[in-house]
Amino acid sequence: MKYKKLIYILAFIILLISVNFYVVTYLVKTNNFVVHKIKNLIPQSTRNVLKKFNKNFKDVIFVFDNNKILKGKIESRNIKIYDILDSIQTFDFTLDSQEVIKDNKYKLTRYTNNLLREMGPRSYMALDKDMLVLVTGSGTLMYSNIKNFINKNITFKKIPSNFNELVMSKYLDGRKNIVKNILIDGGQIYVSYLKKLNEKCVKLAIVSSELNFKELNFVEFFEIDTCQPYGGQMNNTGGNLSKFKNNKILMTVGGFGSYEVQKNDNPQKLSSMLGKILSIDKETKSTKILSLGHRNSQGLFYDKLNDVIYSTDHGPKGGDEINLDLTPNYNNPKNFGWAVSSYGEHYDYPNKWLTEEFYKKAPLHKSHSEFGFIEPLKYFTPSIGITQIIKTEKFENLPNKNVIYVGSMGWDLEENDLTIHKFVLNDNYKIEKYEIIPIVERIRDLIYEEKTNKILMYLETSGSIGILEKNNM
Repeated sequence: MKYKKLIYILAFIILLISVNFYVVTYLVKTNNFVVHKIKNLIPQSTRNVLKKFNKNFKDVIFVFDNNKILKGKIESRNIKIYDILDSIQTFDFTLDSQEVIKDNKYKLTRYTNNLLREMGPRSYMALDKDMLVLVTGSGTLMYSNIKNFINKNITFKKIPSNFNELVMSKYLDGRKNIVKNILIDGGQIYVSYLKKLNEKCVKLAIVSSELNFKELNFVEFFEIDTCQPYGGQMNNTGGNLSKFKNNKILMTVGGFGSYEVQKNDNPQKLSSMLGKILSIDKETKSTKILSLGHRNSQGLFYDKLNDVIYSTDHGPKGGDEINLDLTPNYNNPKNFGWAVSSYGEHYDYPNKWLTEEFYKKAPLHKSHSEFGFIEPLKYFTPSIGITQIIKTEKFENLPNKNVIYVGSMGWDLEENDLTIHKFVLNDNYKIEKYEIIPIVERIRDLIYEEKTNKILMYLETSGSIGILEKNNM
C-alpha cells in the first residue's frame, strides 16, 4: 500500500508538471478567450515562478536532446577513428633513449611510438619464437622480429584480424582499455577482453585464433558465467593469462567491485567465478577454480618446473600483494583472503557509507593466516600499482634460486612506483634479497626473452617498449 501511494503521488506530480508546461508554454500563446481568463486569474508573482520553472524544465529537456545528438556525433567520430587506426599497416618505434641505471648494473633502452598512447594507453606482449607480438588496449595487433631490437628504428607490422568487428564495434563510446591480456600457446593466440552484451552488461571473456601473421580469425573461446555492470568497476577485472599444464591455460578473474559496489562477497564463494584464478581446458573449455579471495590480479606466471603459480593482486588503498600458490590443487583451492583480510584500507575510509553491515562482509583484517588464508609473499602499503610478474634465474645467472621480477605503475617514485621489484627467494620460498630497479614509467607488462637475455617491458607513460639488460661494459 505504501509503494502504491508513492506511485500515485509521483504520477500526479508528473501530470501536474506536464499540464502546467503545456498551458504556460503553448496555450498562453493562443488567442483563446478561456485561456486568457485563466491567465488573468493567476497572480503575476505566480506566473513569474511558473515561467521560470518552465524555462528550467525546457533547459533540462534541451540538455537531454542535446546529449542524444552529442552521443550520436561521438559514436560517429569513434567509428571514423577506429577505421583510421584499422587502416594503419605499420607502426614505427624510434629509439628514444639509452641509459645506464642502478649503479651501472643495468642498461635501459626505450623505443617509442606516441600513437600507442592514443590506442591504449595500455598494451600487452607475447613471444612466439623470434617474434614479439603486441596488442593495444583497443585490440590492434602487431609484430616484429626481436632481432630488430639492435636498430635505431623498429617497424612493427600490423596483423589483420576481425577483432574490431567482433569486439570493438560494440564500444562506440571510445573506450580503449577493453583488452586485458594476450597469450600465445601451442600455435594458438588468446586475447582476454571485456565482452559487451548490452548497455548494462559486460563479461570477462577470451577470443582465440590459430596464430597466423598474415591474418587472425578470432572466435569466442570463453566467458565468465555472470554479467557484470557496464561502466563501473571495469578496471577491477583481472584478465591476465598464462600457460599451464595438462593442455590448460590460466586466467585471473577480478572481483568487479563485488564488495565495494555490488555489496556481495563473490570472491569468497566457490559458486562464483569472480575473484578467482581459473584453469581452462583448451579443448573442452571446462573450467576449474584453483584459488579464490583475489581482488584484481593483473600479474600471473606459472613455474612449470616447480609447479607454482605466481600472481599479483591490486589491493584497495594500500595492500598490493605478491601471492604464491605452491602445488595448486583443484580439490583444495587456496584462499588468499579478499576481502576478509587485506593490508590495505577501503577507499574513503573512514566514511559513512562504510557501515557496520559492510564491514561484516569486508573487515580487512590485518592478518591472513589468523583467519585461515594464505599470507602474501610480500605486500605493499602504500600501493605500488602492481602489475605483471615473471620468473627467470637466467637473466642475472642465479642458478638454484627462485628469482622473480614484478612491474609497478602508480605515479610516485618515492613510494617505489614506476619501478621493477626484484626478489630472490630461497628453497622455502622466503625472501632472501629484495631490490628495486627504477624505470620511471608505468610498467604495464613484462616478458623475458631468453635468446637475447633481455626483459622486455611495455611502458604506457610514453607508449614505449622498454628493454632491460645487464650492463656488461
